[in-house]
Amino acid sequence: MDVLIVDHHQVGEAAKSDALVNPQLGSSHHHLCTAGLVFKLCHAYLKAEGGRQFDLRTVLDLVALATVADLVPLEKDNRIFVREGLRRLVQTVHPGLRRLMEVSGGGVRTPTTFTLGFQLGPRINAGGRVGEASAGLNLLLSRDPGETAKLARELDLQNRKRQELEAMVLEEAEAEIGESPDGLGLVAASDRWHPGVVGIVAARLVRKYHRPSFVIALEEGAGKGSGRGLPGVSLMDALRACAPCLKGFGGHEGAAGITIEADRVAEFRKILVAWLEKSVRPEVFEKSLSIEMSLLPEHLTPEMARAVGDLAPFGKGNPEPVFQLDGVTMVSAPKVFAERHLKFRAQAGERKFEVVGFDFARRPPDRPTFDLAGSWEWDEYTDAPRWRMVDWR
Repeated sequence: MDVLIVDHHQVGEAAKSDALVNPQLGSSHHHLCTAGLVFKLCHAYLKAEGGRQFDLRTVLDLVALATVADLVPLEKDNRIFVREGLRRLVQTVHPGLRRLMEVSGGGVRTPTTFTLGFQLGPRINAGGRVGEASAGLNLLLSRDPGETAKLARELDLQNRKRQELEAMVLEEAEAEIGESPDGLGLVAASDRWHPGVVGIVAARLVRKYHRPSFVIALEEGAGKGSGRGLPGVSLMDALRACAPCLKGFGGHEGAAGITIEADRVAEFRKILVAWLEKSVRPEVFEKSLSIEMSLLPEHLTPEMARAVGDLAPFGKGNPEPVFQLDGVTMVSAPKVFAERHLKFRAQAGERKFEVVGFDFARRPPDRPTFDLAGSWEWDEYTDAPRWRMVDWR
């Protein structure tokens, strides 16, 4: 039997195979996800065969979903995959995706990278995190309307369970770390935590503390952990330095997984922090927010929101532009929705507008006048522009 391996992770000790397809072996454009790699492999095969046995365009929505969910940079081929995949998603030929968009609320708006990264991706992944990973696969493979509807509902319920577990683990991890942690790297571990949510929690810790973070679920003396990094920090280089105290590790620069014995977690934390102090420039750990430009109240028009949207798809490698707006006041009391998020009506100059802040329920603006940083975007739900807050001062 001939063995072909298709993988996008950094290459360590390669498994035995007849052929290995991995962009890390090339000299440029290393950042394809595996679905994108498979697409290009199939495209090359069809060109070599000189036929059209299969219309690859019908799977571009699946490639787009994988590209966004795997957080690879949206540039070059990846940008094309996502742009064309979103167009295909509107009239997808995959019944499972249609059902999943219906249960997630994504079927009532024009799909964007938000649809892929925050509505469809988490639900497909929820099966592998807190249930059976086969549920997501079966949903995408099935052509039966009854089965796809049932699987979509199950994945939606599992995603809600995942959110509950994630909230519990995050709260306990933050309590373990404290408000002002020492050291340039964070490591939290517990035997109470579900291994299916440690990666998501690690990403949230990075967002809050601006430190590379590892979260480890312990069970019977062994641990499975997941880490998330910062721009300018290679987690794989860090883990190579920590290898003596790890049972195994893998991944890429920005995200990685580890296995470790419970009694070596403290040693891992010590080596990680020492490596970061020695090998990473201090300015990498200084939290900052890049502002594209300051807006005046008269810039807050529907036309401006649509023009910004024309720069999409947004994501890693092509971030949504962040604007600054000064002298803002609230004209309605802030309301919390979905427990974590915030919305209110605001005014700047003579212009009144809606503001939404995801994960801002515990940090609403607390002064009469404040400045906002965020995105001026078109909201498909209300069919109107809004300000999406990323920070305030």
